[in-house]
Amino acid sequence: RVRGVGQRAALVVADLVLIPTAPRSFDVWALEDTARLIEEMRPANPGLLAAVFLNRADPAGQGSENEEAADLLRETPGLTFLDTPLGNRKAFAHAAAQGLSVVEIERRDPKADAEIRALHDAAFTPNAGPLWPHGDAKKTPLEWSTQP
Repeated sequence: RVRGVGQRAALVVADLVLIPTAPRSFDVWALEDTARLIEEMRPANPGLLAAVFLNRADPAGQGSENEEAADLLRETPGLTFLDTPLGNRKAFAHAAAQGLSVVEIERRDPKADAEIRALHDAAFTPNAGPLWPHGDAKKTPLEWSTQP
């Protein structure tokens, strides 16, 4: 559960929160508490963007859990669903063990690379995805840290 003072403080100053959610019952159920906390904090940070995406998604053809979870994530109040799943790939674990992203490791996995780039573009490119309705972006998240 996300209830600590640290999480609340982070939501007050954050510009964007990305919530990775595995396509499993317990993970989807836990999202309700996170979404509720984000909504509680919106009066303190009305500009907060909050999005959820599938993480550790199953390979295509391996059951219906991805689509079922995605349908539930789309319906979560206060969160924007980014249809840019990250697959359950070894490349993500190998990169994390090195303190790197999948786009930085020596032996790159083209599928993992494409997935993380699609997520990045959806989250950080104005007017490219559901977080950025046309005309709403005054500056990109990458500019937030460099401009007052």
